[in-house]
Amino acid sequence: MKYYCPECNAEYTVNNDRGISFCSTFDEFGSVCNVDLVEIPDYETPEQYEKRTGKPVDDDMAVFYRINFGAEGIGNWIAGSYWAAKTNEAKFIVIADPPVPPPYEWEPEVSE
Repeated sequence: MKYYCPECNAEYTVNNDRGISFCSTFDEFGSVCNVDLVEIPDYETPEQYEKRTGKPVDDDMAVFYRINFGAEGIGNWIAGSYWAAKTNEAKFIVIADPPVPPPYEWEPEVSE
C-alpha cells in the first residue's frame, strides 16, 4: 500500500503488516516528522493530487479521462496525457496508481 506524510509530503510504499504508521523522514535539524501517514487513494483528481503533493500536474502525466458522448453523456475511460484530457475537455480526469482505469461508474469524491 502507498502512504504519504501530510506534513512533509514524503511517500512510502509499505506492507502495513510491519506496523508502519508514522513518517520517519528527518528534516534539516535531524528531527523526525513523526506524523501519522495517510493512505494514497488509487484514483485522484488533478486537484486532489496537487493538494496532496503541493506540485502541479505535468501536461505529460499519464491519466485516464472520460468525455461526454453517447446517449447517457458518459463514455468509456481513455488513457492519455493530462494535456490530451484538457484538450478534449474531459468530464473526469483521474490519476491512477496502479495504472488501471477506474470502474466505469467511478466519480470523484466531493470534498467539503
